Order: sequence, then C-alpha cells, then structure tokens
Amino acid sequence: MVGQACVRGTPSNKLTGAAAEAAAKVNKLLLHEFTVRVNNNPSTDLEELIQFKLKTYPPLRQLFVDSAVEAESTKNTESPSGPPPAVREEFLIPSDVVVIHPLSMDVTRAAQSVSTCANDSSKIPSTIRGLNDLILHSDILWHFGSTAVLGITPNLAMKLGNYIDVDHLAMVEDIKRQNLRVPIPDTHGVLQQTGTTRNFVFMSRVPGQPLGSIWKTLSPYQKASVREQLNAIFSDLRSLPFTPSDEPGAVYGGGTPRRCKDTRRETRVADTPISNETEFNHFLSFNPRRTETSHIVMIRSYMTTGHRLVMTHADLHPRNIMVTVTPHSSSPNEVDGQCLQTSKALTGTDDVSSERITITGIIDWETCGWYPEYWEYLKALNTIFPGCDCEDWWEYLPTTIGVWPKEHAVDLMLDKWCR
Repeated sequence: MVGQACVRGTPSNKLTGAAAEAAAKVNKLLLHEFTVRVNNNPSTDLEELIQFKLKTYPPLRQLFVDSAVEAESTKNTESPSGPPPAVREEFLIPSDVVVIHPLSMDVTRAAQSVSTCANDSSKIPSTIRGLNDLILHSDILWHFGSTAVLGITPNLAMKLGNYIDVDHLAMVEDIKRQNLRVPIPDTHGVLQQTGTTRNFVFMSRVPGQPLGSIWKTLSPYQKASVREQLNAIFSDLRSLPFTPSDEPGAVYGGGTPRRCKDTRRETRVADTPISNETEFNHFLSFNPRRTETSHIVMIRSYMTTGHRLVMTHADLHPRNIMVTVTPHSSSPNEVDGQCLQTSKALTGTDDVSSERITITGIIDWETCGWYPEYWEYLKALNTIFPGCDCEDWWEYLPTTIGVWPKEHAVDLMLDKWCR
C-alpha cells in the first residue's frame, strides 16, 4: 500500500532499530529535496515532484528498510555464509556484453578461480559466469537506484550503471603515468551491455572507508592531518604540464573528446570544444532551457578571465576520499615533542588523537580535466550545505587549491539561476 512501509508485516509506525534509522534516512533525503526546491523558489509548483515521489518513495523506502534489516540480521547471525541478498541479481552481467576496454589478467584470473567447469553447456562465456558468481557474493560498497559499486574480491571492485562515464579513463591513465603521489585506482577493464548505456567498470578496490562516513567523528587534529596529505596530492596534480588535445580548439575540460562538464543537480556537457576562459564562462552562464534575462547578464559581468589552467579533480568531496584509521605508534600520553608541536601548528591546540587517518585513494574522476585554478575549490563545496555532516569541510580544504571567495559567491548566484 502506498504510504505504508512494512518489514515482514510491521507497520511503519512500529519500526525499530536499524529499520527505523533507514526509514528516517529516506525521509531526510525527501525532506531535503523539497526544502531545496522551495528555498530556491518559494512559490514553485510542487505537483510534478509530488507525483514523481508518490511513485518512487515507497519502493526506495522499502529498499532502504529491507537492506538495513538484512544487514542487521547478517551481523547478528553466527554463520554469515547464507544465501546472497536478492538485490545482487540486478547487478549480474548479461551474456551480450561488448568489450570497451579489455579485462586485465587480475579480473580474468579472479573469474576463472570461481568459474564453473569447462564442460558446462551454457552459452554464457566462462569469464562472465565466474564474474557473476563473484557478484552474487560481493560486498555492496554503494548502491543507489540502478547504479552500484561492488567489492567482488579483496583487491577488485566493479562499478555498474547506466551512463557511467568512461571517456575520462584515458586522461586518468595519463595522470597515473606521471608517477605522482596522486592515489588513483587502477582500471581493469570496461564491459557494456549491447544496445544499452549500461556499463560495467572494473577497478582496483581501494582499502579503507569513505572519509565522509567518519568526518563528523574526527578531531581537529585528524582533520588537519587530512588537509596536509591533500596538500601534497593536489600540489602534484597541479604540477602536471598541460597536455594538448588532438582536436583543434579543445583546450578546457576532460575526456575523449575533450569537453567541459558542469555538475550541479545534473551534469551538463559542452556541445563544442572550449579554447579559452571567455568561452568557458559563456558555457557556465548559458542554459538553453532558461530565458536570457538581465539578471544572468549581470551575473555574467561578474565573471572574470585570466585564471591559470590546471589539472582538476572537480569533485573533491569527503565521500570521494578513501581513508584507513590506524592507531598511532604511541599513546596520546606518550607522544613526543615533535608530534605535539605539529598538533599545535596545525590546530592551535594540544589535541593529538590516538588514531591516525591515512588517505588511501581519491576516487570518482569522471569530471576531471583542465579547468581554471578556482574550479577545484568551487566544486569541493558544491554539495556542502549547512547542517550536513561535512559542513566544516571548507576549513580543511588543501591550501594548494587556493581560496576563491569572489568566484565562489558568483558561482552561488549562478547556481540559483541554473536550477
């Protein structure tokens, strides 16, 4: 019944524990979307959004609740080797896939290690059978709608979904060839379902957990240590010499072909090559679905040129930074003078945590490319809002990307106009 979510017959008003927390999380997401829409335009017509949510809210809520209950049940059982959750069946690779980028030996070996016997009469290739077996027993690292990231072995992960960008992979591989201190996952192949936009991207599995999942629990000292690590990483990234594109006039942006992307509520991709910052500003401030007004002309007049062109990740959010948490070699009471001095220098306090935060990888490079030097700062704050778990993220951004208050203010005005 629409409007009532049940877990094994339990009404929504009697949910408890993990199920109640999952339902609350969905409600917060829904409330946030309505709040953003009304804040942007208090008199907006919400009928279309409400009709859409009437269709999508019940199954989404049920999925969150069921997954939470299943995870809690698995955690509490003595034997974790039960049947895999049915949701993994949605992630299986069909037999009619084409190879976009060849699978690495690491992937094929992993598939062969669990593949069924060679005399199987099935028409499905043995590598696909093996990969599907791994998928059915995988760790669900992230899942939303038709998109998911799975840990299929301790060292391999797979990202799948519709419209997953793979055009950026050549640029990412170029970065990795520079032997920099930029921890980027290796790509191990790409498959695509025939006649669709559904991709299966294999990559190395970065150890640890997303920084965003623990950010609010970290001390100022730990957060400052993250900033110092990011300083080294982004100093190296920005030191890359410019690589020209094979396409005339394609200077700004990333991917193949090289195009500029601007991700806000959705990702907008430039139709044509962009060769200078004036053209880039026009791309940002032009929306074919919006009527040109004096207001946007005013905003456009605030946009300047003359910024350096630098290699940019363009989505520097704590959710895209993988970290491990390990104990310090000594307890807080036994920390030597050097460590204490570092703590004071970074935070102005004697706060030295007993746990060390180490960055193990930067993920989600789909929007990387050559952009004005302020772009990293803007996009690092793109999804940070008051009250969120990472609302102080701006304080701990790497100093190597700079601070751009004017450009940020103009972009906030631009963002309201774009929505």
